Amino acid sequence: FPDNDRLPTSRGVFDTADRDRSSTWRELYASSKVLHAAVTAGCEGQVVEHRVDSQSAMFVVRNAGSQNRGDDGDLDLHPFVLDIDGTAAAAALDYEMLWVPREENTAADEASKLVDRGNYSLDRERFAWFDNRWGPHDIDWFADGDNHQLDRFCARYWAPGAEAVDAFSVSWRNANGWFHPPLTLIARVVGKLRDDHTRGTLVAPRWTSAAWWPALYPRGEHGPGPVIDRVTIPAGRRTFIAGEDAAELGHDEAPRWTMLALRVDFSRQRREQTT
Repeated sequence: FPDNDRLPTSRGVFDTADRDRSSTWRELYASSKVLHAAVTAGCEGQVVEHRVDSQSAMFVVRNAGSQNRGDDGDLDLHPFVLDIDGTAAAAALDYEMLWVPREENTAADEASKLVDRGNYSLDRERFAWFDNRWGPHDIDWFADGDNHQLDRFCARYWAPGAEAVDAFSVSWRNANGWFHPPLTLIARVVGKLRDDHTRGTLVAPRWTSAAWWPALYPRGEHGPGPVIDRVTIPAGRRTFIAGEDAAELGHDEAPRWTMLALRVDFSRQRREQTT
């Protein structure tokens, strides 16, 4: 976006099968995803210079398609061109894909090296059980474009369909949220749940010595407090699904500690304060 000094960051990880595809396929797949994310970020009606370091991808888009066929015999590049053109037209973009040398495409290169160590999600069958028990949940506050449990979700980086980036930047009030944050963010999550006087389901370890634990259990685990119900999540190798980043780091294992689903309601404190 030439008129913008700050660009939204969007990133993703190819799965094992996609990594075996051609570099042009991967470039066009990523370009399609990034353009969708940019529209989600609010770039409608703007001039967009889409800079890539693949000349072949640029030529395919500029020539409005390709007759290249994948291993299954289907035209594997042409659908991305149609998607890019359709997305640009729907968002009223003055869109052009440009080739730049890799050494001049530093922002994208830096984003490609980011690693999301906390990219986990609960397996969908177990989530459905919790959604039936305490839902329906309105929004998945810590997710990405691949692992979000609900249609409404927030992500660390812009992704197609994401409602916002940085869940801490928006209000959590008036929503029944699903909270499965990275372990390092649990203290901030508990603090914002309290400050926003809201409710939701929090997935967290049973760390009784953690600094955030007393905020959930101010009078002990059996006393009154914001936790109104809880369930121990059964341990298992596929209970938590690691994203590509976490799996590559060897984190695709069963948790080494007891994990809980906590039904938290700080909105009751607000009602008590106003009565």
